[in-house]
Amino acid sequence: MKKQINTLVLVLLCAVGLVGCAKFEESRLVGEWVVITVGDCGWPDRTTWTFYSDGDLVLTNDVNAKADSSITASWETFHNKWHNYIRIKSDYGWFQGDWRIDKHKRGVLLITRESFLDGSKDGAFLRREFIKD
Repeated sequence: MKKQINTLVLVLLCAVGLVGCAKFEESRLVGEWVVITVGDCGWPDRTTWTFYSDGDLVLTNDVNAKADSSITASWETFHNKWHNYIRIKSDYGWFQGDWRIDKHKRGVLLITRESFLDGSKDGAFLRREFIKD
């Protein structure tokens, strides 16, 4: 009986730890992140992704220091066995999906979209690198 209780406690601690990791990651993402252009000529000079704590995400394209356009979406974090992810939902399909967080430290964020919201991975690969604004 004691062995079963120890096993149950261990499983519960692991589950709480996984949820806690995603929530911690979520709080660190809040704020403005500027896309670093790495030869991607399809992006404007300055694109900012602003993550809000209420789950809103606003993408703003800044052309010549003038806010050109913005897109509103929603976001949430989740954790699988090995990585933290950001799930982005929007009416605009080009950036929505599940993004793996590859690097998030010292004001740098590197994310890779692995799949679309429907689970499809065909053509989903997209990588973005950001610096904290």
